[in-house]
Amino acid sequence: MSNEPAGTSSESAAILDSLKGYITELHEEWATLKELFASGDDTVKLLNDTASALFETIYHVLIRDILLGIARLTDPLKTGNKDNLVLERISQLPEVMADPSLVSASSKILVEINALATPFRDYRNKHLAHLDLPTALKPSGEVIPGIKLQDIDAVLAAFANLFNIVDGPLRDRPVLFEYIMIMGGPKSLIRACADSRTWRSLPLSERTKIFELANKKHEG
Repeated sequence: MSNEPAGTSSESAAILDSLKGYITELHEEWATLKELFASGDDTVKLLNDTASALFETIYHVLIRDILLGIARLTDPLKTGNKDNLVLERISQLPEVMADPSLVSASSKILVEINALATPFRDYRNKHLAHLDLPTALKPSGEVIPGIKLQDIDAVLAAFANLFNIVDGPLRDRPVLFEYIMIMGGPKSLIRACADSRTWRSLPLSERTKIFELANKKHEG
């Protein structure tokens, strides 16, 4: 038997749950990126001192995946003859279409989302999906041209708003995407890097003494 509330089909529930998973993943990746790379100069210096090349790669992988994820979720309902799992599909759910208030609310937010997501789709098409000649020869020098941290905050907040304005009434399951906790995430990594820097700053003689004491305790 389905555990979905009466009036919510299993097909609609599957679409909502899949979209919730993608929106959650984007929020987690964005929270990780901001914690690592937008928490201040001290944290950035710590990461650079620890493994600059590795963290530069992590930054580019995260930002690329976030930009692609935003672009994909705001693509059209169809590409050719294939259906896409996109946010607009929420407004096409039978349960939503049967409720004029949900139709109005979801349509209004989708207009906002499409406006917010336009630079992300443009960036995906120019920089990520392929390299056109002007882009390849004349890079802007920016990591994400024309896109600021606040723009990603705004579009992800709109994603969450659209999901909750529909899933809340339909299944009484609002999700606080912006407060998702990441156990063993960037804070743990930053602490480990700080501990490593403290250890490396100790004179070799001091580190040798600590090792000797640790070995004696272990043997005893």
